[in-house]
Amino acid sequence: HIASGDIGAAYAAASIVVARAGANTVSELILLKKPAVLIPLPWAARNEQAKHAAYMVEMGVAKMFDQSHAPDELLATVIAAIDEKDAMTSRFEVVEQVGDLQAAARMLQTISSSITAKIAP
Repeated sequence: HIASGDIGAAYAAASIVVARAGANTVSELILLKKPAVLIPLPWAARNEQAKHAAYMVEMGVAKMFDQSHAPDELLATVIAAIDEKDAMTSRFEVVEQVGDLQAAARMLQTISSSITAKIAP
């Protein structure tokens, strides 16, 4: 576990990230262009973490590991990710083309404009 105040330094120092596949983590990995080994929580609501991890794998920027597998398989998955780090990093260009990195800013602008319009005389 890494404290929230230390996560930036941990990401900056990491060549490969090994983490759960929650929405925030996956968003941060995409923004920072960090290849990863993702270990989805098997009991996550609607299997959302497995879906996030599968998306990253499909884009070629992550490996997925099922936590029910043996620890030596995790090590093999991490080694494979390290071996493919440069290729995975270069694929973030594709992820940026598929995703909309400005979506949150546009949503905030739309909400702000709607609120302003409702309270304006």
